[in-house]
Amino acid sequence: MIGQYTLKMLCEKYGISSDKLVNKNNNILTNGEYQDIDSTLDYLVNILKISSNNIEKCPSILYRNVNNIRENVDFIRNCNIHFSNIESCLHVLNSEPFELKMTYEYVKENYGLDIINRITSILSVPKDIIKNVEKLNIPFTNKNGNLSVAVGIEWGSTNLEEIQKIIQSQEFKEHPELFTSETLARAKLEEIQNIIKSKEFEAHPELFTSQTLAHAKLEEIQNIIKSDEFKAHPELFTSTTLAHANLKEIQKIIQSQEFKEHPKLFTSETLARANLEEIQKIIKSKEFEAHPELFTSETLAHANLKEIQKIIQSKEFEAHPELFTSETLAHAKLEEIQELLQMDCWNDKRYSGLLTSSIVAKSKSMISKLPFLFRLAEENNIDNFLNTSFLLFSPSQNYALIQYLKENNLPLVIDGKLNPIFGKQPGLLKKKYNIDIKVLIQKYKYEENDVNEMNGGIIR
Repeated sequence: MIGQYTLKMLCEKYGISSDKLVNKNNNILTNGEYQDIDSTLDYLVNILKISSNNIEKCPSILYRNVNNIRENVDFIRNCNIHFSNIESCLHVLNSEPFELKMTYEYVKENYGLDIINRITSILSVPKDIIKNVEKLNIPFTNKNGNLSVAVGIEWGSTNLEEIQKIIQSQEFKEHPELFTSETLARAKLEEIQNIIKSKEFEAHPELFTSQTLAHAKLEEIQNIIKSDEFKAHPELFTSTTLAHANLKEIQKIIQSQEFKEHPKLFTSETLARANLEEIQKIIKSKEFEAHPELFTSETLAHANLKEIQKIIQSKEFEAHPELFTSETLAHAKLEEIQELLQMDCWNDKRYSGLLTSSIVAKSKSMISKLPFLFRLAEENNIDNFLNTSFLLFSPSQNYALIQYLKENNLPLVIDGKLNPIFGKQPGLLKKKYNIDIKVLIQKYKYEENDVNEMNGGIIR
């Protein structure tokens, strides 16, 4: 046990907000011990350089055995999992080391390493939970949905019994398009039934997607649809708005001076994701005044001023302004951008021209994907023909397309350029080339080699 004042003094030593920790999970006061918290914070902050924001999102990490955390970190670093994925979901490090290792081996063998880098939280889920979800035989088009559902169970947002009730329901049979892994991982059958039977569902079917069922409550949906704001600005209300916004915040935004002065910055995405206080801080900032072209509705919806200021005041921004767009400010973090720009690959003349704002905006995923993508290109002799579009898609998709072309005796390169089927969204692949990429990914399973096999590779 630790007192709130003692915790505050200890956290201040490491630049952590004790208030945020307690508000997120007050069990830290009951379960935490001074020496354990001190040792863990010293390791997280001074050794691993984890940001205060990520620590404040996961208070439970502070009352775990620091030796277990160290063991998990050492294991993960040797498994070709990029550590930036762990930094944003520290609960993975709370796992018992033997359970984490068992889950890693099972998921790697049955789903591939690529999915671990995309759904890193799966490492916090015991293997038996994953296997129990698989036994339900949920008719996913992509079996990776099992992992998302397993994470939902581990986090307590659903359970096996609730999922079974949903997939056996009449609603599931009549509206299969509404039931994705996200819905099953979060929703309750009773709430789903209330929504589907509602007048609002009948009158506005376009507003109801799997995302709406996963996140929204009928009462809030009804309040929004009956509101004056919905009648006055129907273009601002989509399924995303219904899924993530609440009426009070919507009203505050629409009635604000900022909405009147900058209407183009306010879209359904802004209403769904942003809050007025953060919007006001951004619009009143020196950065907004100096670089208005970098601020769009996407920026307001996803960014926060503190991170924007770090990026714009950085050496990287000064040296490479062309790499920074509104998308970069909306989705990237400075530390991730810095790590991406320091990668060895950009010194290689084959790849130096591929560094664009689109790549920088997705720094976090690119850091882990690029080694595999470049190696995949080299193994198939297309490394001199790569384009940015190729890099924006997963190794699994690109590998599947390469194998598909080879099996059908089709060229990977046409007239000195990469075959145009690369870099296409699944919908376009289906429409233009009649290629179902989900089927191909299952057929041609991509297996990443262990990091130890990459000695002397493009990126280290």
